Amino acid sequence: MNKTDTGLWLKCPYCNRKTKTKIIADTVLLHFPLYCPWCRKEYIVSLVKRSITVERYPDDIPLINRNTEKKPTN
Repeated sequence: MNKTDTGLWLKCPYCNRKTKTKIIADTVLLHFPLYCPWCRKEYIVSLVKRSITVERYPDDIPLINRNTEKKPTN
């Protein structure tokens, strides 16, 4: 690894903003749960040679509200 290679921030595939995951040139991620703090969604991604592939998009319910979601009562 080159000392000048500081890496890049992985961007959200939905909103295209920076996430809190940093990658360098030889980073390989397979079936990685990428969480975006901006749109509050989680994606399953694979990254090889700085090429990202989204394997699964999230449900429309944000992760923070999944546990507090009200269940319908009959």
